[in-house]
Amino acid sequence: MGIFLKNTIMKTKNKILILTGNKDISSTNVMKWLFYLDKSITVIRLNTDELFENYNIKQECIEAPIIFKKDGFSFSTDEISVVWSWKLYRSLPDLEKSKKISISSLNKINNNIKNEQNVFFQYFLYNLDNYNCYWLNRFTLNELNKLEQLQVAHKIGLKIPHTFLKTKLEIADLKSSIITKPMSEVIHINLGERSYSTFTSRVNEKNIKSDYTISLFQEEIEKELELRVFYLGNKCYTVAILSQFDTQTTIDFRNYNYSKPNKMAFYDLPTEITKKINLFMEHFNLQMGSLDFILDKKGNYVFLEVNPSGQYGFFDYCNIYPDKLIAEYLLKKYYEYNK
Repeated sequence: MGIFLKNTIMKTKNKILILTGNKDISSTNVMKWLFYLDKSITVIRLNTDELFENYNIKQECIEAPIIFKKDGFSFSTDEISVVWSWKLYRSLPDLEKSKKISISSLNKINNNIKNEQNVFFQYFLYNLDNYNCYWLNRFTLNELNKLEQLQVAHKIGLKIPHTFLKTKLEIADLKSSIITKPMSEVIHINLGERSYSTFTSRVNEKNIKSDYTISLFQEEIEKELELRVFYLGNKCYTVAILSQFDTQTTIDFRNYNYSKPNKMAFYDLPTEITKKINLFMEHFNLQMGSLDFILDKKGNYVFLEVNPSGQYGFFDYCNIYPDKLIAEYLLKKYYEYNK
């Protein structure tokens, strides 16, 4: 009976699941390509930022699949053969203030709700994994640690900037030009009519007088080109970004100049670098990601970081179409799983 049940479950694993957010355009584009390439396949989009508000969720017993229902449609974790975990937005609504509850107690309750939802979400990913689905990037709510990335890249043989961590700078630290950048993700803050962002910034003598929380500093690399590498299934697709000709983007091209965008062009990476990228991505069990490199004035390829869900929309301008490539990759894995 157990074998019969297992075979029955396997036959129902005929769906592709995309974990994303409500407003994510990339997911929409990939779904359009999937529908265009094979209309017979069921593709489910689970907007994780709406998970706890819009879905009726149940699991009858701990050994059973988890079932999700919304607007008359339902699916269960044992029906999924391929998962693309692209954007794992959190759905964490706070309780409103009440005269009967102190702010301290309210914060404790809200934190508890968030912890409960996070535990369930981690279990949901675990439950999917138990049914042996294929993952295009098996990662959770936690982003890859940038410091760990740098250490692994160095061990593999990729060149990295000289990097150090401090809570207070010294004059000796400025013997060469250095920059500081966030160890976590970039944030944007609006204060009145002005906005601030935690982009990469150049450090000067005025900063020595300041005390910091623990901060990441790096030797500034004099760049010839900035490179964004879209990696998918052991293949690298690279775009060169001419960010050094614009003072707004010289230090960090993510500080986009929307009125005068950087010029971009297709770039062919040396085989030696692509082999090391493959080793690096295999270490983190990533089948997909966007890697940032600098080509310095001496011709060295300097690794900066990888983002498993990094933006790739501008690749279209260089006749590289990641949305189509992702759809084709998902279908390939789907066919392999269900053959």
